Amino acid sequence: MRGRLRPRRRDGGPRGRPGPGSGPVSAVITDWTAVSPYGRGRAEFAAGILGDRTAVTALDPAGWTGPPMTEVARAPIGAPREVLGRKGTRAMDRATAMAVLAAGDLLPGEPAAPDASDAADAQAAAERTALVLGISTGPVAALTTFTADSFTGDRPYLVDAARFPAALMNYTAGQMAIWHHVRGPNSTVAAGRTAGLAALRYALRLLRAGRADTVLCGAVEEFSAERAWLEWHAAQDRVRPPVLGEGCAMLRLTRSDLASTEGAPVFEVAAVESGLAEDEPRDAARVLERCARSALAKAGVTPDEIGLVVPGEAPDAAGEAEADALAALFGGRPPRTTGCARRIGDTRAASAAFQMAAVLAHAERAPGARPALITTVDRDGPVACAVLRPAARQGPDT
Repeated sequence: MRGRLRPRRRDGGPRGRPGPGSGPVSAVITDWTAVSPYGRGRAEFAAGILGDRTAVTALDPAGWTGPPMTEVARAPIGAPREVLGRKGTRAMDRATAMAVLAAGDLLPGEPAAPDASDAADAQAAAERTALVLGISTGPVAALTTFTADSFTGDRPYLVDAARFPAALMNYTAGQMAIWHHVRGPNSTVAAGRTAGLAALRYALRLLRAGRADTVLCGAVEEFSAERAWLEWHAAQDRVRPPVLGEGCAMLRLTRSDLASTEGAPVFEVAAVESGLAEDEPRDAARVLERCARSALAKAGVTPDEIGLVVPGEAPDAAGEAEADALAALFGGRPPRTTGCARRIGDTRAASAAFQMAAVLAHAERAPGARPALITTVDRDGPVACAVLRPAARQGPDT
């Protein structure tokens, strides 16, 4: 399970930096995976999304301490110790377990009989691999439980100190690095519904700055009674709280001058834009439309060239603003549109990451896909969008 990395060798400048005259460095998506309400792995997610199958099920009321909800979309995995073993999982939450599983799907396994050169190469690759994880606001269940224990626990300790690390926002990303021996930059981006695209933008900065050759980038959200109560109280008047989902979607990003795009479809991250609607949600449509037009211009793509749109489908006025922005952008001639929320529930922080996974799933079914637009709007004002397009087929020496 705990695999080590092997580096890619290339000609040119020093390891991890563009060679002379190599030109601008872009990022390509060379692999992806998901731990979703459909199951673990890209095959399960693709089959569910492409088959337009719902993963929403009835919520078992036994032991439920959350608000009066009847449906949920949970990832069909067991407790962390059931899927990862007993060592190091006593205080681990579901979000961390899902992220560790997803990262493991994107990293090579450890060689059966490593020699000294294998070990040296693995360490070099580990230092050039980064992790960027998007989250909502932090581990809600762990944080609220630990805080409550400080008021209700028995003296003299009051709290279980072993559970404190799980209440920190960078706990999950740190565990991913520990489990998989990744030694490059390790970052957590808390950005609500836009977290997946915020993490993507940060990953691009790492690659372009030469800080890493490969970045595992994604977002995670877990289902819990604590999160359910937050969503219940945050629901706007006369708006029914959404069916909550959970999961983790991750991409493996590689610098274009290192990636070989032979074989499976590979997409290039053409542009990522974000903004803030200060007078939200009324202003969100205008801000998102402006961001989308900017992203399309940077990508060198016109609205007519977009072949697929994957909106975030927020369950409140933010979703309405998103729909208005897309209508204005495409002028009544929208391209093919698909979403994830009605199939796997509201995955909030992980939603944009699942939207990117949906684009890649569609591309695998239809080679020669056209550029895709991903959009998302958070109820607190942040908006974001990204343009993904098929990457030019080239080898690492081109």
